[in-house]
Amino acid sequence: MKLSELEILIDKYLAGRASDEEKKRIEDWLDRPTDDTTGLSLLKREELAQYFWGNIMAGIDVPEGNNPLSPPRRGIVALFSHIKRKYPVRIAATLLLLVMAAAIVKYITANHHTASTYISIAAKEGRAFQYQLPDGSKVCLFPGTVIQIPNNYNQSDRKVKVTGRAFFDVQQNESAPFYVEAGELQTRVLGTSFEVNTLSPKHPTVVVSTGKVAVLYKGRQLSELTVNKRLSVDVSRAGPVSKVDSVNAVSICSWWSGDFYFDQTPLPEMLQTISQWYKMPVTIEGDKWKAEKVTMRFETGLPIREVMHLLSETLGSNYKVTGQHIIIY
Repeated sequence: MKLSELEILIDKYLAGRASDEEKKRIEDWLDRPTDDTTGLSLLKREELAQYFWGNIMAGIDVPEGNNPLSPPRRGIVALFSHIKRKYPVRIAATLLLLVMAAAIVKYITANHHTASTYISIAAKEGRAFQYQLPDGSKVCLFPGTVIQIPNNYNQSDRKVKVTGRAFFDVQQNESAPFYVEAGELQTRVLGTSFEVNTLSPKHPTVVVSTGKVAVLYKGRQLSELTVNKRLSVDVSRAGPVSKVDSVNAVSICSWWSGDFYFDQTPLPEMLQTISQWYKMPVTIEGDKWKAEKVTMRFETGLPIREVMHLLSETLGSNYKVTGQHIIIY
């Protein structure tokens, strides 16, 4: 694998956009790094290290009161033992070197006042992942979503980066505003609960469940949102176009609690959520059902065929499965 191709695949892997085949290629490289990849930049090794470190830390019980972003006190031997349990031996050795490289980069950046280093945490496909930030704020990641947390989080402000869809329950702290950066979209709060969704990159949305948030695009404020308000932004044009509508935030944000709850939700919007959760396109054939609104509740762990059966009974529609694609007609 050429170095340039490898770095592109790594970026997709870290962003949660890699296909199964591309994931396997990265994991094969971790298993047997070859001579032609020795020029991989230190920054790229750092990004990989922080990604795996976040996943490793998510599987380690950290004593109450310890900073979740700090390595456990059991030392490098215990860390290596944990990595060996989590990954095959050769991959574990590579990951250990990457984590050590991350520590070196973190030391260098801390002593030369350069850019912050980040820990990346990703939710696996098929289930949400909940994580508590150092200040007590909580985040729940939609499957495939990645959050990046800087090493200096909560020192002067609280900033995180998100790719995908995430629900935040933020601890109030007027002296340290909370920011979510999702590409060019930035959400600023003091203490509230809300969802940021960039699964459709050209049409990101922000929904407020409690409190109030300010939403900016490229530094320009688009709106201040209150409870049950949703901001949708169309960034496919030269100048972004935004609109605010009234929604049932409890319904839209229900996925993080283990249930999907759709309350008079337009069918295309519901199917988009299902498609993104199950990683299987669900589309409508013809115009008959496109204007329908759906009220349904079901567990997020329900197999997609059972979901389609429930939906068919609710609508009186039919569906068919063609390969990895479901069509409602």
